[in-house]
Amino acid sequence: MPARRSLLIFLGLAALAALFIRGAWDLMEIRFASGDTYAANSTLNSGPKGSRALFESLDTLPGHHCERNFVPLSQLKPPGSCSLFLIGSGENVFGEDSEENFEKVEDWMEAGTHLILAVSADSLPGIPPVPVNTDLENPWDATNFYTSGTGTPPKPGSKSKSTHKTQEGVTAAAHWDFRWRSIAHREDIPKDGWETKPTTGMAPVSKLPRWRSPLRFVKMGKDWQTLASVGGEAVAIGRRFGKGSLVLLTDSTSFTNEALWRSVQPEFLLWMTGGRSRIIFDETHLGTASDPGVMTLARRYRFHGLMAGLALLLALFIWRGATSLVPRDELTDLGHGSHGHLDGASSASGLIGLMKQSLRGTALLRACFTEWAKNPVIRRRHSDAQVTAVRDLITTAEAGKIPLVETYRQIATLLKRRG
Repeated sequence: MPARRSLLIFLGLAALAALFIRGAWDLMEIRFASGDTYAANSTLNSGPKGSRALFESLDTLPGHHCERNFVPLSQLKPPGSCSLFLIGSGENVFGEDSEENFEKVEDWMEAGTHLILAVSADSLPGIPPVPVNTDLENPWDATNFYTSGTGTPPKPGSKSKSTHKTQEGVTAAAHWDFRWRSIAHREDIPKDGWETKPTTGMAPVSKLPRWRSPLRFVKMGKDWQTLASVGGEAVAIGRRFGKGSLVLLTDSTSFTNEALWRSVQPEFLLWMTGGRSRIIFDETHLGTASDPGVMTLARRYRFHGLMAGLALLLALFIWRGATSLVPRDELTDLGHGSHGHLDGASSASGLIGLMKQSLRGTALLRACFTEWAKNPVIRRRHSDAQVTAVRDLITTAEAGKIPLVETYRQIATLLKRRG
């Protein structure tokens, strides 16, 4: 009965644990399905600032295939002929931004990769505007193209001492020869943005989305071509690299779910793909990368059966510790109370229990007599005749002529008399 009750308790706890795990899984699934746990501009984010609508829309186009990249760009294999989107780029987008990393990316573009880098306007701090006519090599002493810089603007007429290198390596602005500046505070951006005009480099596009970033490109190298401008200043530039190309945008708002809902610009978005059928959206620069842990490896190599077997073994081990799988024996249950717990026992009770298991009936009586007869103190108290009489009584009991209890009583009566 106690074993059955322990089994029912174990099964009840296992059922509760299964229900808890199932409920937690459903809650996590609902949370991740909403997409608000992912960063802005992520194609996994279904909120206003995400880009999931763009990913799914392009993926449904005939002849197009979209995929997400969760491998660091420094470890990514050459993607070949495709469009690689880095929406909402942050600083050090190529890992350590070393010359080796830039050369690797340029090799991809030489082989046919169309790379699109778009800065997130929402991440720009409210930096003050800088005069348009400036001779500064880098107006804010900024250290990277992907951030607007937080330092104090240098005084007019002074020369910037920026080396265009971060502690990790070379910046994109220095490597690809361009500069930029801000025309307004972040909070001074118009609600509907600025009107954008295409240039000769964007001839196929008749209408462009409104721009919501205060960044403008200045002092570009001769290889760059202006694709779109606001007020005569470039906001989108591009250049060729072999079979591929590079496009830099100072605003990523037009790729968000909110922008596609309010005013979609299909010509602009299709032009951004560069005519490639394979489109890759990078997620690592937004902080979402694959981490091949134990469960990932188990799913990859299909260790589901092994994991289930280990869980079953663990459950059996816990069950074995909670209750015995073998029926209990009264003789081996020494010291157990009526409620199944162990009672405290002295050395004498332990010896008695051991004798009960090893010696039974007349064998116990014979063993006690043997040890009693060896004691010299006891022998001095009793005569040889008493010892012989006790031995004869035990022999008679072993023959089955006298009951064991009656034999013990006769021995006790005999030994009460002094020898």
